[in-house]
Order: sequence, then structure tokens, then C-alpha cells
Amino acid sequence: MTIYEYLLLLKVHNFVAKVTRKGGAVKYPKEFVDAVKEEYPEWQELHRALDAGEETVGEYLAQESSRVISPDHVVALIDQGKVEQLKAEAQKLIRGRQLYTSWCGLILVQKARGAKSTTRRGKRARFYRAD
Repeated sequence: MTIYEYLLLLKVHNFVAKVTRKGGAVKYPKEFVDAVKEEYPEWQELHRALDAGEETVGEYLAQESSRVISPDHVVALIDQGKVEQLKAEAQKLIRGRQLYTSWCGLILVQKARGAKSTTRRGKRARFYRAD
């Protein structure tokens, strides 16, 4: 495990410790909501989903985390001497992936908190909601 992966997991753990489930909606920690809104200030649909506690936030973040910088764009920016712009774009992509990873951790822990494990004679563990 690299130091980057360790720090990312540590951030996920800190967010996860603050997640609670209320009325079927996800209650995102304030730090997570603020980080997402700061990263995507103009994306009102994402802000609405965050405020409503929707799991579709993950779809939006997954969409952003799958973005890449094309090799042609990289070469063009380097040729133009715009290395700082290239670095800024790459850092934005990294932050987007970190937010998506954090969201995944939040949802996985919530689902685990709301589920019990059961095994039946040699069969795999199955999870069901504890209502």
C-alpha cells in the first residue's frame, strides 16, 4: 500500500465515522458536503442531491472520476509552456477521484450498519436489511 492510498483510506475512515442513516436518506457529513460543493461550485444538481441525501451523488462523482486528460491535450499544454495549467487540471481530477472514493466508503459503511450477516450450511454469507 502506498502512502497515497493509506492517506486516502484514512480520510475515508474519518468521513465514515460521521455517517448516519436517517429516514432512508443518506446523511452526509458536513465536511464531505462542503468538499464536494467547493470542488464543483456550479453543479446545482449535485448540490441538490447532496442536500436531499440521495445516493445518486455517487453516480455524479463516478462520472467525474472517470474523466481523463487526453495525451494530445497534455502535449499541447507542455508545448505551450502551460505546465501549471496541466498540473491544476491533473490535481482537479485527483480531488474528484478522492471524493468518489470517500463517497464509496460512506455508502459501504452505511449499508454494512444496516445489514446482518447469515450463513447457511456451506453457502456464502448473505446480507439482508435489519428492519
